[in-house]
Amino acid sequence: MWTRWLPPEGEIRLLDVGCGTAEEAGGFLASGRGVDFLGVDLDEGAIAQARARWPEARWICADAARLSSKTLGGRFDAILIRRPDLLLQPARWRRVFRRLSEWLRPGGWIIVTVIGDGEAELARRWLEEAGLRVFRVERLPWPEERVLLLAGHAGCPEGLSGEEGDG
Repeated sequence: MWTRWLPPEGEIRLLDVGCGTAEEAGGFLASGRGVDFLGVDLDEGAIAQARARWPEARWICADAARLSSKTLGGRFDAILIRRPDLLLQPARWRRVFRRLSEWLRPGGWIIVTVIGDGEAELARRWLEEAGLRVFRVERLPWPEERVLLLAGHAGCPEGLSGEEGDG
């Protein structure tokens, strides 16, 4: 679902913030496409599982809000944040959202999926506070991911009309 927003070809640098065991990374890493994948999560056990399953990717067990683009190895073509617990840990996630502009290369995309409208509104506000623009909001059919927000720097990403939609 979220992979349709990635550049269609070529190598890509992808940052997964709050990656957990990175279930979604498997298919993407196995696609044969040149991928520089970095997963970041606070849970040591989840990072250990992800590292064991996908040793070709890079993994950091840390609070993402404390990491600079230098620590992360530069900027990324895409940043993925799936199902963050924005309402349970708003202060921590707000600090993460403040760093997104620093981590994203010009023309790159930030993909955020959330469970409900309250989290979608928080995500939108924090993205805009970080100087980013929300290009698209989509309703999703799954109970664990109901809203997708696509954001980036002020210029419209390639292949996107810049119009927001609901689906």
